[in-house]
Amino acid sequence: MLCACCRLNDNLSGPLAALRKAARAVGTAAADAKLGVNVDEFVDRFRPELMEASAAWARGARFADVLNVTPDVFEGSLVRAVRRTEELMRQVAGSLRGVGDIDLAGKFDDASAKIKRDIIFAASLYL
Repeated sequence: MLCACCRLNDNLSGPLAALRKAARAVGTAAADAKLGVNVDEFVDRFRPELMEASAAWARGARFADVLNVTPDVFEGSLVRAVRRTEELMRQVAGSLRGVGDIDLAGKFDDASAKIKRDIIFAASLYL
């Protein structure tokens, strides 16, 4: 279920539903293994607040425009989320290469390159 602040477009509603379905399967498996996981709480931890902003950034939007997509989110929170996403994508690409799936690793590399740009990845704001 989405909170009132999240206005996902149709392109992102489907992926969010798929993510939550997969999270429910993982949470159920963890609960079945008696790992002390509350399935509903586990699924609710996958929050959509930055999905729209992250998608806009990946499509090449300017940082100021991306901030307008999520006016209640601090700039630093968005920067941190995009940087962590890029790091995760690099790690997944490396793992995929390790198991021999070069094509999928290339897709992760391409997606990583789309978000690793401009001010979010500047070494310093004092140039």
